[in-house]
Amino acid sequence: MKKRFYSFRSLGILLLIGVLPLSEARAQKLKECSAKKPVVLEDDGSWEKNSNIISSLIRKRGISKSSLSNVLKDLNRKGKRIWWIDRTRPRTAFRWNWGDFVTKKWMPQGISSSMEGWSRGTVSGKKVLLVSWYSKTNTSTESAQRGCRISVIDISNPNKIRYRHILLVVPKGSDSQPNFGPAVRKTGGLYAPLKGGGIAWYGNYLYVPEYRNGFRVFDLRLIMKVSTYNSHRCGRRGNSSSAFGYKYILPQVAHYRLLEGGGLFNFASIDRSTRPHSILSGDYIYPGNEGRIYRWSLNGRTCKLSDTKSTQVYSTRLKGMQGSISNDRVFWTNCSGFWPRIYRQTVAGSTRAYRWPIGPEDLSYDVKRGDIWALKEFAWNRYVWSVRP
Repeated sequence: MKKRFYSFRSLGILLLIGVLPLSEARAQKLKECSAKKPVVLEDDGSWEKNSNIISSLIRKRGISKSSLSNVLKDLNRKGKRIWWIDRTRPRTAFRWNWGDFVTKKWMPQGISSSMEGWSRGTVSGKKVLLVSWYSKTNTSTESAQRGCRISVIDISNPNKIRYRHILLVVPKGSDSQPNFGPAVRKTGGLYAPLKGGGIAWYGNYLYVPEYRNGFRVFDLRLIMKVSTYNSHRCGRRGNSSSAFGYKYILPQVAHYRLLEGGGLFNFASIDRSTRPHSILSGDYIYPGNEGRIYRWSLNGRTCKLSDTKSTQVYSTRLKGMQGSISNDRVFWTNCSGFWPRIYRQTVAGSTRAYRWPIGPEDLSYDVKRGDIWALKEFAWNRYVWSVRP
């Protein structure tokens, strides 16, 4: 194969900042296969039921309605800005506080932002990231499983990163006896957390993919504040409520379940360049390379899916996909493995591969600045960063 040599100018044009080129010889093309393998979801019809339970909860003593704006005024943890991550020189990057940086009880997975969520790109004038974490322990009882939490992060000032964790919960009970519990799923007789391998913020809703089972939908307008900080309980008891020590909870309002067509639902992102806007999800498969990326259209008025049948399905021929974003028909997909990569692909066009930090997870796209946001999952090597492609 003929060797290629790049000038410093061409490196700056072709590559991500600080990332060196790889051979394109084995890179595979992105191909659309929508007609053959559509993925169909089914709205479980729980919107009204969940909304009624949540309304009843808010009227009870020991729990009160809050908002994302209130959470942003009550951030209790500090991130530390950093300037370099292995293999990459980021535009913006930070490290979690020490406890979150080293903990093995929780693993960060998904990432989204107000730049994906809203055309204005901000909430109460602040640029916000959301990051999902899952509890590492499977439990024999539902009440002991802590499920999934979301970090609400103010990144308006890169030198002053502040954040707070809030807990994802599922409404339980009835209108007359409302309650809530952690976001879990039952597998093999045990209760596992909703992993939150990716998240996608669109308007008032946070879409969280559930492994092999579509999207759960959480309503950011319905954030609630609990009354006690008992670290061993989650739910309402008498006139008090707690959420494993977390001050705020974010409730599920619906579930688009997988009906037919397969799909692992390992990650998610929003594409604001399509008309209408759309949500992506895809498969983590390793060591195989049969993973696909799926697209569904969104209703810009209601922020719900406008059609439960996928509009497009893509075969990537990439293995170990952890996250993917698309904008103007260009896909960026990062893959884990011994030598992590991020790939730039166009439909039936070229594929280029670039070195990428170890332990990558989900991706998110900043429409305003044209940046890709990413994160690493492993304890002691756990960062969040952005680069300009």
